[in-house]
Amino acid sequence: MFEWIKNIFSNQAKRIDPSKYCVKVTEIGLKLFVEDQLHAILNWSDIQRITTYKYDLFAVDEICIRFEASQPDGLSIEISEEWQGFLETKQMMEKIFPNINEEWYFKVMFPAFKRNETIIYEAGKI
Repeated sequence: MFEWIKNIFSNQAKRIDPSKYCVKVTEIGLKLFVEDQLHAILNWSDIQRITTYKYDLFAVDEICIRFEASQPDGLSIEISEEWQGFLETKQMMEKIFPNINEEWYFKVMFPAFKRNETIIYEAGKI
């Protein structure tokens, strides 16, 4: 009967504190920091797929980008719009991968409260 209440609290519990995460962007790639410690490095040239989606956090949505790489060891990094460096990541990603549809952000944003998962880049496909 109150399953929806459990879902609300479950989604909130999964949320990561955005102040602990930071993405540094360069012409070569991304560096992910967790609590000021370097956690992962991902070169643009290693990216095989970029997927965007959002989490329904009850009153708001949180848009994310997942970068999947061939090297090293199939690394996958998820970046939240709440993290420092998201805008810079978005801008550089669109520069490095010019075939990405310019409207991708709005397509994942609407309709609200739906995941709207979309592959916006896949190596070898236009």
